Amino acid sequence: MRRIIYADEDEFERASFGRTLVLIAGGHGIEATVTTVKNGRELVEAVRSGNYDLCFTERATSGMRGSGAIGYSAIKQIREDGNTIPIYFLTGALMGIDEEVSGSGATGYIDKLKTSKFEEINRAIQRYLGGN
Repeated sequence: MRRIIYADEDEFERASFGRTLVLIAGGHGIEATVTTVKNGRELVEAVRSGNYDLCFTERATSGMRGSGAIGYSAIKQIREDGNTIPIYFLTGALMGIDEEVSGSGATGYIDKLKTSKFEEINRAIQRYLGGN
C-alpha cells in the first residue's frame, strides 16, 4: 500500500482531491491511501510521524510562517528534518513559483489552472509510486 499526503485548508478540496488521487493511482494498478491535513504544522508533523511516498500541497495555506505559508515554510522544515519525500506545490498563482520551489526544496509544482494538470499528477504518481 502506497501512502500519499495532501495539504489544503479547504475541507471540500481535501476530500475531493484526496479521492481523485486514489482513483488516479488505482488506474495505474497502485493501491494507495491518502491522508489529508489542513495546514503546514499538521503537514510537518504528519510527515515526521508517517512513512509517506508522495506529497501534494497547496502553495498558500496557513499554519506556518513565511513565504507561501504551507508550501514554502512547511516544505523547508520537512527538508531540514532530512526527509526526501517528493513534494509538489499545487497552485494557480505562478508568480515567483520557481524561486519558491528551489528555495523550499520542493520537487516541483503543478499549475491547477492548466487543463493538463491531471496528466502532470499522473506522471508524478507513476514516477514516484510505480504502477503500469
